[in-house]
Amino acid sequence: TVMKRKPNQDAKVDWPKPVDMDCKVNCLKNFIQHMSMDSLAESVCGICNVRRFKRDLRHVPLSKIPSIELLKIHPDLHSMIPKIQEISSFNANDSNVQSSTNNQSFTCINGMFFYEAGLYKTVDRKKRSLIHCDVCTECWSALTKEKIPKFSATNKVWMGDIPKQLQGLTIPEQRLIALYRHNSCIVKLQSPFHSTSTAQSALKGNCISFPQDVINIATTLPLELDDLCDSLKIIFVGSRMPQRSQLKHILTVRKKKIYDALQWLNQNNPLYRYITINQSTIDKLPDDDVPECLWATMEISNNTEAAESEKSSYIPDPLTNASESNITTTVPITASAVLDVNGTTVSSDDVAEHLLGQMKVRMSDKTLGSQTDEGAEQDPVYMIPRGSKPANEYSNPNLLLGVFPTLFPYGFGALEDSSRPVQINFREHVRYLLSYGDRRFEEHYSFIFVLFNILQRRTACFHAQLMTSRPYFQQSAQLLETLSSEDVATALLNISKASYSKVSDERINTLMKHIKVVGGHVMGSAYSRSALRTKIHSLCFNLGLPSLFVTINPADIHSPVALYFAGVDLDLDRVLPEVLRTSYECSQIIATHPVATAKFFNCLIKSILKCLVLGGVLGPTKAYFGTVESQGRGSLHLHLLIWLKHEYTPAQLKENIQNQDFRDNLLKYLEDAVKEDLDLFRDETNDGTSTASDIRVSIQETDSITNEVVPACLSTPNPALDDFHRIFCKDVVRLVETSNIHKHSATCYKYSKGKSDTSKTCRMRMPRVLVKASNIDLSTGQITMRRSHPWINNFNEWLISACRSNMDIKFIWSGNDAKALVYYITDYVAKSTLAFHDMFALAQQGVKSIEQQRVTNSIDNAIEKSRTLVLRCYNMIASQQEVSGVQVASYLMNYDDHYTTHTFRNLFLISIENYLQAELSKARPQEKDIDEERLEGKIC
Repeated sequence: TVMKRKPNQDAKVDWPKPVDMDCKVNCLKNFIQHMSMDSLAESVCGICNVRRFKRDLRHVPLSKIPSIELLKIHPDLHSMIPKIQEISSFNANDSNVQSSTNNQSFTCINGMFFYEAGLYKTVDRKKRSLIHCDVCTECWSALTKEKIPKFSATNKVWMGDIPKQLQGLTIPEQRLIALYRHNSCIVKLQSPFHSTSTAQSALKGNCISFPQDVINIATTLPLELDDLCDSLKIIFVGSRMPQRSQLKHILTVRKKKIYDALQWLNQNNPLYRYITINQSTIDKLPDDDVPECLWATMEISNNTEAAESEKSSYIPDPLTNASESNITTTVPITASAVLDVNGTTVSSDDVAEHLLGQMKVRMSDKTLGSQTDEGAEQDPVYMIPRGSKPANEYSNPNLLLGVFPTLFPYGFGALEDSSRPVQINFREHVRYLLSYGDRRFEEHYSFIFVLFNILQRRTACFHAQLMTSRPYFQQSAQLLETLSSEDVATALLNISKASYSKVSDERINTLMKHIKVVGGHVMGSAYSRSALRTKIHSLCFNLGLPSLFVTINPADIHSPVALYFAGVDLDLDRVLPEVLRTSYECSQIIATHPVATAKFFNCLIKSILKCLVLGGVLGPTKAYFGTVESQGRGSLHLHLLIWLKHEYTPAQLKENIQNQDFRDNLLKYLEDAVKEDLDLFRDETNDGTSTASDIRVSIQETDSITNEVVPACLSTPNPALDDFHRIFCKDVVRLVETSNIHKHSATCYKYSKGKSDTSKTCRMRMPRVLVKASNIDLSTGQITMRRSHPWINNFNEWLISACRSNMDIKFIWSGNDAKALVYYITDYVAKSTLAFHDMFALAQQGVKSIEQQRVTNSIDNAIEKSRTLVLRCYNMIASQQEVSGVQVASYLMNYDDHYTTHTFRNLFLISIENYLQAELSKARPQEKDIDEERLEGKIC
């Protein structure tokens, strides 16, 4: 990997020394500005109805919009759009100018189509009323070039408003009216509270989608209840049965709602025009209740420990101690999916059986102590049985219209519609839909997963085909043609007997190499993330070892910014406690808005890196590299390596600490950048917030703060305040007390499974030893920082005030520390959810399925056989992965899965080697001729 470096990085810097306070304050001011309402306020484009930052929109009178005649409604839409509101003038005084009489989100002015949310009535200097329009950069650029904006109604991009008949449908109701059955769905519910004295315990849940083969289009609707239960399953994890009334909120079926929805679709959606509404099936539906078949087939598990372990993370579940847990009827449902890139048909009975089986396996492993360290490190894997018939989502624009009638109620606005005047790239269209004004697409429980699955399949197929065109693949094809499932089984047996994982069969190694090549181009795959390892290594080669390691876990559930992006009406500059929601309400909003959560994370991390890290709150910085990971709840966190602007190697640092001045300066810097207790901040506040004895009380024995507003909900203190220093110190104390004091969880002991409680050790090394004063051991070079609290995670006050959540920071002192951390990060970001042995087992299944397929479909071409084999095996391996909604949203919105100061360029060494070989082949005959001529000359 070749790396480009930003300019002005080589200036000499005086280090180590504490960072100047004015520098820190200015950095915080800059950060607050970046996260203010002026910077983050959103509005809607009046032409395409996409949400954008206001700062990126042009606010212009309609008469000033260039080439406005290009916004006339496409002829195909005239008969489709219901009773469109006509306005005959750009002047707001016109008698026809009014809100749409049918409460529609769009209007027509002089034959041009606009969205109401992007139009404003304003008054000019002469007190004339005019209509102004917000226009996004993309639409403005197209119109100035006299081109039709891609996402305007003129280009046949119009979905229409969702009618009241299709609003508020539950998951089973949506499945009953869909033309296509596109996936199985597991709703896994859990009660996080297990006290038998609790009359009604709140629920939280996880909706897991399994996108698969789309069966033939329905001719009669609604779907039979038996068919519904075949594709929808409920798993409840808890110590007691939930009440039926609790499940109604998410799983009820209302026969009148189904009938009204189908009637409306039949009258307004051309895809439903010839559908027969089966009244006898509707009569069998409940009036307003959970269908008996769903209730009767609900799987019950009291294995709450395994369920909690499965979703454990760095920070405690914010709902665990929520004060409203016994009175709320809200059920937060997070979305995730197991992406089956084979696109096969799997019943949810099989899926539910495998989910429960995995939970039982985890529990039995824990009981028997048979879980190995390697297995303990793996994420939960849901093994899904699969068929062999792939889905066909190519050249079928009506597919998504039939799968999601509540999102495309008029059967219009399809992706990849070849009849559009301006063609739209599939990925670009997906990003547009996920930024659509009313947020319908991001709120749907499975839409983003179906789209993500389609993109993954297409990418894998494309690069498998591209791989076969390479010159080197001919030799690989000859090797792979002789590979059988028995060969893989033999290798598996040898691996199980060996003390380390190594395969000597060249054919199997070739297969795994090509699987890695295909997977390296698929977004979200472990293979694609392995490229990050090379980038970190290239930074280390170029700049030396990093100086700091920082982890940031943003609190999305409590963040006003995340709630604002999710559509909650908030003024980010004045967040008042009385307008904040309860923890369960916030959790539900965040769970149903994964795009907003991913956007919040991206904005926050970019602002922290730009304003604070590069600004210098941790010292002069020349580079950073951060990798994004998903934790148990599905939320994102960042692991960050920072290179400080100094030229000391670890060996030179150890040599320089023999100097008293250098040693003192280093300790002053470390005490300034890395805090391990709250003494300094308690002394500054001096307002009775806590007593001195509080800091020595184990957090395991204290209750969480529930009678005050969660500090993560409040804004970062502004340095412009008169009493800023005291307010800032008090804020830091509360943030650390609520989010940065360690509490043991299942993830602490994932390397201690099978051990007794007395022999278990927390992998976070908590509690830690108390130290009265910071010191450096001159003989060993060991640095020990002062600490008066055994449970506090390391923090930096400026970073924690900005992220308002859990964080950690470590100074990388020795070369061994640096190597260990670089290895941890690079190994962690590139890790697969499958063990080495499991990968080979799945590859064996892929080889076997190809062998069975060849019996009926003979393929003579060795290259085509090998391509099919590689793709099938990759699909088998890639399918065993659960991804969260926030992860998928982040990939679909093209947000970074890593953040860095540098840009990287790949060197394709195989191409270079082939070029050199070809040039050498040409040069050798010429050298031979020259040598012969010289020899003849000597003879003469």
